[in-house]
Amino acid sequence: MKKNREKNNIFGRLMSYLLPYKARLAVATFATLAVTGLELYVPIIFGDIINMLNEREPFENVTALGVRYGVVLVVLLGLSITQVYLLNLTGQQVVYRMRKELFAHIHKLSLSFFDNTPIG
Repeated sequence: MKKNREKNNIFGRLMSYLLPYKARLAVATFATLAVTGLELYVPIIFGDIINMLNEREPFENVTALGVRYGVVLVVLLGLSITQVYLLNLTGQQVVYRMRKELFAHIHKLSLSFFDNTPIG
């Protein structure tokens, strides 16, 4: 029982580092969901292209689907770059803040603490 409370406490402490970045994380989450949806749409486009070629429809329709595929790829690229950038930036800032707080805490400790505490 006590171990679960400790895990919840640790999780809560870690989540507190993410609170200042919740808007950035919301945008990254949206980008992730949009990328997933668009990646699921790509096979549908290819299926439509194959069906049009099998039915010998005018080439303009196939060209329109090719343009649609190109637009989807460009949007996927933009959303993927946005997602990776925001998550990396947020992660680096969280690690920076944690290291800064740890360093400040270590500096507040008395020298006798380091004399009495074994290293390792």
